[in-house]
Amino acid sequence: MGLSWEGFVINQVRNLLPQGYALRFYRTHQGAAIDMLITQADRAVISCEIKLTNALTISKGMRIAIGDVGTTENFIITHSSDRYPLTSNTEAIGIHAFLGYVQGL
Repeated sequence: MGLSWEGFVINQVRNLLPQGYALRFYRTHQGAAIDMLITQADRAVISCEIKLTNALTISKGMRIAIGDVGTTENFIITHSSDRYPLTSNTEAIGIHAFLGYVQGL
């Protein structure tokens, strides 16, 4: 179910992404990964993890990946309507709110 949710979110974002932005995936050989990386002019600007669960945690791999790519805007996208900070530079956000955010880029 999680992979279907991830694919759905990525397709919704892709459909709304303004011109000049692109979607990427980030993964290292050591396992650090980001489900969806939004880039502008080949520069990482937004990191996103896509989760179906409401029990959200920022994995060690996500922390490492965010440090690697250097994004300051980081999200965990959920099916919930809630939006709240998880750390100083990462927040949980529902899919509808995130799609609105993407439209405002």
